[in-house]
Amino acid sequence: MARIETLPVRIGESLVIGGGHPVVVQTMCNTHTSDVEGTVAQCLELAAAGAQLVRITVPGRQDVPCVAEIKARLRAAGCGVPLVADIHFSSETAIAVAPLVEKVRINPGNFHPDHGQAREQFARFLKVCKQHGTAVRVGLNHGSLGRYITDRYGNTPQAMALAAMEWLEMCIEAEFYQVVVSLKASNTVVMVQAYRELARRMQERGAVFPMHLGVTEAGGGDSGRIKSCVGIATLLQEGIGDTIRVSLTEPPVNELPVAQYIAQQAAPTLQPPVADATSPFQGECALHSVPGGDSTAAVSSGNLADVPSRRLTAPSLRSNANQAPSPDKAAMLDAAIEWGPKLLKREIDEIPAEAGLSEYLRDEIMQAARR
Repeated sequence: MARIETLPVRIGESLVIGGGHPVVVQTMCNTHTSDVEGTVAQCLELAAAGAQLVRITVPGRQDVPCVAEIKARLRAAGCGVPLVADIHFSSETAIAVAPLVEKVRINPGNFHPDHGQAREQFARFLKVCKQHGTAVRVGLNHGSLGRYITDRYGNTPQAMALAAMEWLEMCIEAEFYQVVVSLKASNTVVMVQAYRELARRMQERGAVFPMHLGVTEAGGGDSGRIKSCVGIATLLQEGIGDTIRVSLTEPPVNELPVAQYIAQQAAPTLQPPVADATSPFQGECALHSVPGGDSTAAVSSGNLADVPSRRLTAPSLRSNANQAPSPDKAAMLDAAIEWGPKLLKREIDEIPAEAGLSEYLRDEIMQAARR
């Protein structure tokens, strides 16, 4: 199945999510941002292991100067990996940190306790992001939808999609399209249903923003890897998903080989992005050719159909012998990628014995597809 065509979102100077570009693999530091040295060291480790995007938590305004210092040290070390600031419970922190990073993740469920003020603060936030070329992820989590969302829409996959659309409409009203969206859940059934519903609604709206995939609280060990494979691979095989993160209760560097493997094995063959001259949402990001020289990155508000452009290719996924899954682990991931989607799509009720899997692996995959 072909990938769903999504808007291109430019992250920093050399990375694009969506728009037909390769699936981007990202991860998140587990250090406290106030630990500048520890966070810098971990970012360097993750970038060296192939992370194309690294998220760091920013709990409050007091941590914003630390973000600036972390980025400065990374750039001084020659590391250009884009940074994402993860924000919860503080719209003012989101506004303050937006000029310093390539992307900010906000959670509509806790952006501001009052929904009216949340809309006002979000408009302010988008204005700052537009001024500084900062991308945004509207990231809902099934476990933290907040009272406004649950009171208005409920607590179902469909409710998550409706809530996301409300915030995406705010972005469209502000003419801000550098947006990625996610609807994460710890239950793979809920997660897959939510993303399918969101993709359908965005297509009906005529503005399909790139989708960030992940299973929250997936766990660790085999269970966490299998659960992530089942949820993420199911959607990628349906053409849904532009960037992924495997969330494990382990050092974040351990997430990368799994995410890289899923992206390589489950994502459909990519086709070069084609500009739609009739879409009002085109023209947000391209790599424009300049006369007599190389192509250079530039944000465009014009019609891309009339502008020569080439793909902004994401950095290649690194996978050396130490990082790549062992043959046994690769076989486990392959089994989860093959059988998990069939279970979630209800093509089968259980994995047949003829599949040749151990009872342990069959049980793990079936549990991952039912919770």
